[in-house]
Amino acid sequence: MVWRDLNHEIPGSATVYLLDLSPEAIDWTQLMPMIQYPLAPVKATVPWAVLLFGALKLGIPQRHWVVKNYLPKAARWKPF
Repeated sequence: MVWRDLNHEIPGSATVYLLDLSPEAIDWTQLMPMIQYPLAPVKATVPWAVLLFGALKLGIPQRHWVVKNYLPKAARWKPF
């Protein structure tokens, strides 16, 4: 097995997500109504959880970007 470093991921850098949050570009789609789910009783009280299922819907995918290998100016370690 040969492993080659092609410098796709630079150590110490981060991935930045740039999103347009306008309603026509990104929206929340609810897949199920909110439900209350009872959990196993552990003491005298009966715990429960609230569940909400949904997904982000991208209306205009060209308005969202991913910037890889971002290195802030204030970073302690400079790979370059």
